[in-house]
Amino acid sequence: MFNLSRLSAAGVAAAAVALGVAAPASAGAGPPTQPPQQVTATAPRMTGCAGVESTLAWLAAHDVPNVQCAEQRTQPTPAAVVSLAARAPDGVPQWCVDHAFDGWWATRTSACSVSDWFLRDYDTASQQVTGTMDFIVSAVGDMSTTASQFGHRMALRSYSRSGTAVGTAVWAMNDCWADCDLADDSFPQQPMTDGADVGGWATFISMSDSPGKVGGFESSITFLLTNPNFFTPGIFSTVTLPRGRCDNATPGAAGPGCVFPDYVPAWFVGRAALPAYARFVDASQAAGLPGALTRLTDAALVAQNDAKVCVGCAGYPVNTSDQGPATGGGTARTFRGCLVKGVPTGVTGPSGYSLCRLPAAENSRAAAALDAFYIDNRVIKADTFTVRVR
Repeated sequence: MFNLSRLSAAGVAAAAVALGVAAPASAGAGPPTQPPQQVTATAPRMTGCAGVESTLAWLAAHDVPNVQCAEQRTQPTPAAVVSLAARAPDGVPQWCVDHAFDGWWATRTSACSVSDWFLRDYDTASQQVTGTMDFIVSAVGDMSTTASQFGHRMALRSYSRSGTAVGTAVWAMNDCWADCDLADDSFPQQPMTDGADVGGWATFISMSDSPGKVGGFESSITFLLTNPNFFTPGIFSTVTLPRGRCDNATPGAAGPGCVFPDYVPAWFVGRAALPAYARFVDASQAAGLPGALTRLTDAALVAQNDAKVCVGCAGYPVNTSDQGPATGGGTARTFRGCLVKGVPTGVTGPSGYSLCRLPAAENSRAAAALDAFYIDNRVIKADTFTVRVR
């Protein structure tokens, strides 16, 4: 695994020296407000070299003179690391570059992967490799929390070619299945030359834009590597993005929007903006109450949670979570200085809930901030989110 944010300048320089190239300069903008998380996606479909090699004799016997294979590497070559560090593909966020060659990473509205691949050309009669190409594939998916349209894009960059692989070109097809339709795309055939990024894009529209609707989907990019000198038409490889979701069911949201639901968003409670509430949440979590919660949207159940909280008090876990005072079960606890009579202090453990009397204005600001967080991240029924103090 390579993480370019942790790759020392000396390490990159050493790789550059080994390859006989100039050491790259660092680049990029700062991290997003919500830090990226690693997420999963369907494994890429590839024309594996082991399978191709096992059929070379059969292909030669059936008058197929040459054939290709392409695979994603599990570890990048030093040359791939240097190529990416020297210049990130256009539109690839810095946090994605920082996690290159380490699977898929995402925020709530963006997902990205940078991977290292290789191509081999074979002469079937001699069963020898006649050409190779090493290339980087970057794929990015983009969502909007205020629109039912979303998109993805891909760039391929060759950083080494030899033999019959010189002259290889690429084009691609875009697809989306389940709750989506292709709106527009462009990925025409383009020649691959060392150091140049070539690629394309696609936009899609969700079918879940009417009120109350929620729909999931996956999108994919199938790229075809072609060689004009080869008998075979080319080889297909498919990269599938992490699952997405669009909805028009987020309470308080003005319309539809889309997210990557496997990303778990965090509601950050600011010590400066909400000092008393932040101290209360800190104390609650230090006493064992959970920081990871799931969204509750049933108004009747939220009202039951509200009823467990004393007038002028805040409750934790929050009332709009399944772990709230009534829906989560357990007994109440409080802390010194919270001015809640008849409720024990010194209680620890993950079961139950805590109460604390807070200034009314600050309590209202905390509730408004939580509602805004839900809308901004399209946190719907049963979605996991975390509460953190900073």
